[in-house]
Amino acid sequence: MNNELLVQVQAVHKQYRTGDELLPILEDVHLQVASGETVAVTGESGCGKSTLLNMISGLDRPSSGQVLVERVNVSALRESAAGHFRNQVLGMVFQSHHLLRDFTLLENVAMPGLIAGMGFPQAQEKALELLDRVGIADRQGHFPNAVSGGERQRAAVARALINDPRLILADEPTGNLDERHSEGVQQLLFEIVRSSAAALVLVTHDRRFAANADRSFILHRGSLEEA
Repeated sequence: MNNELLVQVQAVHKQYRTGDELLPILEDVHLQVASGETVAVTGESGCGKSTLLNMISGLDRPSSGQVLVERVNVSALRESAAGHFRNQVLGMVFQSHHLLRDFTLLENVAMPGLIAGMGFPQAQEKALELLDRVGIADRQGHFPNAVSGGERQRAAVARALINDPRLILADEPTGNLDERHSEGVQQLLFEIVRSSAAALVLVTHDRRFAANADRSFILHRGSLEEA
């Protein structure tokens, strides 16, 4: 494993205001993730797992503390800069695939590459290579509603890889899948991460899934503890 620190979550607190009260979600959270490392975070629904990923991705900002990704303080980036940073550095996989229904699987996978400035032929070629890698190259011309849930999620994994991300964030990536498709996507994620220099931070309810990570944490009452 490369020991270069890729993610540094430093003393992060997050609160949301509900009426006149402040609801604490994250309290003094610290986390370090090295390049090539896989880290899982488990915890009950509503405990703040997705909030933590949003902090790492720059989709949300901490109430205090900071998050560094590749030594960039993502907590301080303006919205446009944060979007550019995500496109260049991160790959994101969600519980819902978020594929664009009016575009084929090939077009969906190529889209982030085109946004990043990749030429159309290159983006299309790379998207096809990734679809082949996740085992659904024969579905390249299909629209999302014409393939299975497992195939849609495999396409979402391929899309997350189009820009060769240094960090993959996965938020309940198998939460909407049956056991067979869930196991397939789990194996795929770990195989891809471990064959590259990328790191993976995933949140999941599935402790068997989490057990395959290099390190596993539990988020409970706002605190992150190593399992």
